[in-house]
Amino acid sequence: MKQITSFSLYLLAAALLLSCNPASVKTARVPTAAKKSVAQADSRAAELVARGAIAELQGDYTSALIAYQEALLYDTTSASLYNAIGETYLVLNKLDGAEQVLKRGLRLDPRNVPARETLAEVYQRLGKAEAAAEEFKTILEIDPENTGALYFLAAYYLAKRAPESAAQMYQRLVDMGKAGMREWWQLGTLYLSLKKYPEARAAFEYSLKDSPEDERGYLAIAAIYAAQNDTTGLIAWYEKALAKDASFNEVRDKLKDAYLATKQMPKAIALIEKSATEDSTNLVLLVQLHGLYLQQGDTLKANTKMAQAIAALQKRWKADSTNVRLLIQISDLQRRKGDSLAADGTISQAIQVLQRKTTDDSTGLENLQMLSGLFFERGDTAQALTTAEEWIKRAPKDYRGYLFLGRLAYDSRRLQLAIDNLTKAVELEASLLEAWSTLGLAQFQLNQNENAQRSFEHAYELAPDNPVVNFFLGVSLSQQRKHQESLPYLTRAIEMSPDNAQWKGTLAATLDELGKHAASDSIYESALKLSPDDATLLNNYSYSLSERGVQLDKALGMVQRALKAEPNNGAFLDTIGWIHYKRREYKLALEYILKAIGVRDTSAEVFEHLGDVYDKLGQTEDARNAWQKALALDANRASVLQKLGLNQKTQVP
Repeated sequence: MKQITSFSLYLLAAALLLSCNPASVKTARVPTAAKKSVAQADSRAAELVARGAIAELQGDYTSALIAYQEALLYDTTSASLYNAIGETYLVLNKLDGAEQVLKRGLRLDPRNVPARETLAEVYQRLGKAEAAAEEFKTILEIDPENTGALYFLAAYYLAKRAPESAAQMYQRLVDMGKAGMREWWQLGTLYLSLKKYPEARAAFEYSLKDSPEDERGYLAIAAIYAAQNDTTGLIAWYEKALAKDASFNEVRDKLKDAYLATKQMPKAIALIEKSATEDSTNLVLLVQLHGLYLQQGDTLKANTKMAQAIAALQKRWKADSTNVRLLIQISDLQRRKGDSLAADGTISQAIQVLQRKTTDDSTGLENLQMLSGLFFERGDTAQALTTAEEWIKRAPKDYRGYLFLGRLAYDSRRLQLAIDNLTKAVELEASLLEAWSTLGLAQFQLNQNENAQRSFEHAYELAPDNPVVNFFLGVSLSQQRKHQESLPYLTRAIEMSPDNAQWKGTLAATLDELGKHAASDSIYESALKLSPDDATLLNNYSYSLSERGVQLDKALGMVQRALKAEPNNGAFLDTIGWIHYKRREYKLALEYILKAIGVRDTSAEVFEHLGDVYDKLGQTEDARNAWQKALALDANRASVLQKLGLNQKTQVP
């Protein structure tokens, strides 16, 4: 039950006091500048307020509201009464009414902080964050030390990505002594983002004084050194932190990475060796040493460390021969060590154990999943799929079986099987981002672009900030020639993954289709800076230039580089042929386009190009034959219909 509000307690006390001695209302002298209480206005209003407050105490908010509203008939000048009504509206979730009545009360008493706090809460519930923030700002003007307002505005500015303003709020809380460790941390993080390094360090050091055993404090100060590119200071700080507490695993890993980055391999190895000696049960350290010694070129020591880790796991397996995960870990380490034969043997042993388990325990779904995964790892795809199907038979209403089988089918390129099972998975559980995304990818690869679009739209609803989802939603739209619709998703994907050259190439091609050539060229250039030898990027950019008949020398140079990487790529051969066509080098154009058809005889575009070349060479009959082949592959190709003197309703001759 909700506790009675402070305003209601105040009103109840005032009303009871005055109702016991009505004469005091007449004799009391109230200065004109003073604010009038409900009781001071009318004894009947006071009686109704008392009744409403008692109703609130009993949890009867509807009766309380009726009493307060009736009291307004006798006193319309009490800001406190309006606030009591507003609070009761809020409890009853009548938010619009609460907003209006609280505003009326505040017109009577603009400096009423509790009323403004209630109005701010109403705005929050209505989703009016901006209006709530304005109320809290006003509260701070009246009461600069109002912690509730400071906390709200700090969180509000964080959400608005206004770190300077958020830091000011947290700093005020700190200065008032109202901040806990969480606020100190947040303040330090904000100052770090603002590159106010002394202030950030002061905040983090304060948290370290309070929690010297907390590794995060040392990592936070290390981040300041890293932000300032002070590698020497960073290493010294990590060393100091480890000297204080050798159990700081993340600090040790960061120090190791810092040693490696500064080419101090012996120090990195000595650091991990020391930790491994102090904790012989930590197999992760042995695996790290294996990698470090390999980098140093000491294969003997590397294999010795890996052998120690494998031996330790095998000892654990002997002590607990039901834990199949130990066998899987042993196999992984054996494979890292380069002993594939031993790794395969260990996997076979794990499969045998799991087969016994799944036979003995008909409900062991987790074991079936592991068994199916091991079959797949061993290369036995059929057995992996059969085992996953057994899971579904045992639990037909469990979405996880369909999801797992769909994932296995996708990984083994059995796309329709993947689609069937992933569709069933999302029918049983619609909130599966992985299922919707993988389903969309499978549909996309089978050219089911409309279905792929719908799947990625579902995925987008679940994860609108996922770059992969944005990209493939954009691509599925683009494949349907919905280029304008695809742009926001492709653009958003690249904003989140700015170093993905292939994605940039897709956006550039889409802009090219929309005739936005300047933007397209700029993005192609940006993509090629990231991946200058990407053959597809080189080809697509050169083809775009050739279609416009501009920068043909540059286009020729790019496609020649693409063909050097993939000399038998039909699309690339067509591009170089088309560039020669645009350069009026028709015999060279014919040579390359015929080569393109030799490896790509299902493209209407290539046959149209062939017809165009024949036409320029004066070989009219050959030109018509090539165009007719293009039309047979794409009956609605308008440019070919025009060249043949046909319209879209005309039969192909």
